[in-house]
Amino acid sequence: MADNINNINQADFSAYSSPRFHWSLRWALLFLFMLAALMVVGLSSLLGVFFASEVITFSITSLLQNFVAFVLPAVAVAAVAWLMERRRGSMTLKRYVASDLRINSFSAVWLLVVVVGYIIAVPVLNWLVDWNDHFNFGPLEQQLRQAEQMATDITSKLLDVNSFWQMLAMVIVIGVATGIGEEFFFRGGLLAPMLRSRLNRHLAVWIVAIVFSAMHFQFYGFVPRLVLGLWLGYLLLWSRSLWVPIIAHSINNSMVVVISYLSKLGFVSNEQIDAIGVAAKGQFPWLALGAAVIWLALAIIIDKKCKNFHNLTNNC
Repeated sequence: MADNINNINQADFSAYSSPRFHWSLRWALLFLFMLAALMVVGLSSLLGVFFASEVITFSITSLLQNFVAFVLPAVAVAAVAWLMERRRGSMTLKRYVASDLRINSFSAVWLLVVVVGYIIAVPVLNWLVDWNDHFNFGPLEQQLRQAEQMATDITSKLLDVNSFWQMLAMVIVIGVATGIGEEFFFRGGLLAPMLRSRLNRHLAVWIVAIVFSAMHFQFYGFVPRLVLGLWLGYLLLWSRSLWVPIIAHSINNSMVVVISYLSKLGFVSNEQIDAIGVAAKGQFPWLALGAAVIWLALAIIIDKKCKNFHNLTNNC
């Protein structure tokens, strides 16, 4: 775990006092992401020549995307900021990058928050997935449905695991690697500097959550992914550690792989898990509503606690 940097001299953060400097960094990060993503797309088209298995090709492409298109741009922009502002403070490159991305240590209590939050969120997200899937986008309906089906087909192939070791490999690819990559970019690269700016913290979390969901280009899952992005954003805001949303994101993605594997073995049913919180036709989704109320209440309590003790503790 990275060194706790909460006691860094205030002068070291002077770079973040300029809104112009802040937004120029965000633009730079987006351009780096775009170039890296294009490299990944070009490389992935060549991988099919060397690997007969589509799963291997998709897995390698996913790993490259997460670390080349997500992690590297976030770290690179933080490093550029250090080069531009090094005369304003005495921080080393390592500590500056850690502070910029909020790679801090965290209390074990946040692991409990992540697990409890995940369990409560299952009925809510399931209902939102079902509700969002019934959207009609008018003239774009056919094209978006085709794109959604292509993404679903790729995911289905990745989840078609036949052994424990294949399942573990997919947990690393879909769960851990994606959790690290996307959180470095969206919460570390985009949200963390926004939270240090004069922008309203709730607005910052919402903006990044919208961008996070939109950049998946799966609009029949836009709303549940937006809600997930909000939860991950607030976890960063409250804990002040990028590791917390990384863990939450990794658990969320990994459980999809694990449940799919257990379903294949006959221990659980994928359909039954996905139906938790989704009301039968003509019935009201009471379970999803109750879970949403509890989830929101938990968020409000944590938010108030962190706000009230902001000057007394470094954990919020």
